[in-house]
Amino acid sequence: MKSMALAWLWRHKPLLRLCICLVSLTLLVPRALFIHHGGRSLWDLQLEEENTERLERITRIRDLRAQLNFQWPGDGSFRTYSHVTLQALDRLADCMTEGTCGPREETVIILGSYHFGHSQSGHTSGEDIWASSLIEIMHSLNYTLLYTYEPLESLLVHQALDDLVSLVFMESQGVSQCIDMGSLTKETAATRKPPIVGLQWIEGEEQLGCAKRVGFEQGIPLWKIRPLHFWYGTRHPLPGWTLSPENYTGWEQDTNNYYLGYYLPHCINAKSHTHERRAFILGKRPEYFADGRYAWPRGILPDLAEKLGDFKFAGGAGKGGAGVDMGERGIENIGQMDKATWTKEVAKSAVVLGIGSPPLSPSPYDAMCVGVPFINPITRRDAKDPENRIKWRTQHDALRDFDPPYVYHVDKDDVEGLRNALQSALDTPFMPYIPERMLRENVQARLVHLIENDWKEVAMQIVASKKTTGWYAPDLGAIAHSNDGLLF
Repeated sequence: MKSMALAWLWRHKPLLRLCICLVSLTLLVPRALFIHHGGRSLWDLQLEEENTERLERITRIRDLRAQLNFQWPGDGSFRTYSHVTLQALDRLADCMTEGTCGPREETVIILGSYHFGHSQSGHTSGEDIWASSLIEIMHSLNYTLLYTYEPLESLLVHQALDDLVSLVFMESQGVSQCIDMGSLTKETAATRKPPIVGLQWIEGEEQLGCAKRVGFEQGIPLWKIRPLHFWYGTRHPLPGWTLSPENYTGWEQDTNNYYLGYYLPHCINAKSHTHERRAFILGKRPEYFADGRYAWPRGILPDLAEKLGDFKFAGGAGKGGAGVDMGERGIENIGQMDKATWTKEVAKSAVVLGIGSPPLSPSPYDAMCVGVPFINPITRRDAKDPENRIKWRTQHDALRDFDPPYVYHVDKDDVEGLRNALQSALDTPFMPYIPERMLRENVQARLVHLIENDWKEVAMQIVASKKTTGWYAPDLGAIAHSNDGLLF
């Protein structure tokens, strides 16, 4: 009777059958894992292999740390942030040894543009501000960041860490140098101008190279390298690989870049201020006021101040102190300022006035985030299509899609248009404003995508579609191959 009851349960209770099968698998699978090979299980062999690979990585990290400590000068000249790389390597080796690495910590980013190091040492160019915002986000996400300053330094780090490296930032000229190095000998490289830094690391007849290619398989795969390029144009053989601080692709037909962007940390909690009746001049170098660069007619500022009533123009240009002539009448020179003082002076002003240079500066965004508008000079229009903003050339082309009260576009030398814009800025205050594309979370999303996407696959698709040349990739089908071409 018991056997008949069990048979009936087996036929009519499928859930019971499933439970019995799962219990059987639970009992049988561990036995399969412990099939012995010379006294050790498959599980033990797999663990041993993983531990060996991990120990090899840790050894390479510590060897690289020792080599960099020996190669880099200790006086801090130029390589102002090299010590941070050494500390990062120590932390990475320690956490891998102890098994305590946090999320993303074993993902290495090589910061191969000098703007990264400079941004942490008080430099405030547009490129430095861009680099600084990227560093802050990557730090917060716990990536391991290694600072290098030349292509061959980046190569040295990549050769040691290879499979841990997800991304290599470079200056645009560094990318060109890295690619061109494959066609040089050590002797011809020694005569190049500007000089190639790091040739002393190449011993004897060791082959010269940087990018991974046929004959130099130990190079950096080009799909990992990203040029940090502040201006228009592409600087990488793969379309869409050049990094941009502004969305140039959206308004330049011949530009196909990756819009990375930046954010301004001090703007996150910026507050509104009481504004004086003054315009702050955007231009800290005397040459910006030179003929041919200055956007406004000479000598008009005192007259404009008088017409606006109880109004003045202020700025800080040159390396001299307060009161030094700025090269144009009617401007109070506050003198050279650090970043914090400059921001306070802008916040006290009713408007920031562009004078034609510098182009694409982050400063108008600084102004808007403290409730101060920017007057953007239009230096050229298309005669046949004058209202098409895409065809304008302005001091800050990335602001062409902005309107008052945030940005006032005024034609160069248009005195009446300038007066009207100044008056409107006085009459139309606004609360602190940050463009959506510059919100920290949006910049972070684009940066994480850059680091963690499968760009090798994307690059292979581009090569297979014949949108670039100079590669050796016979596995991708009937495309033109270069026998000494780049490799993935």
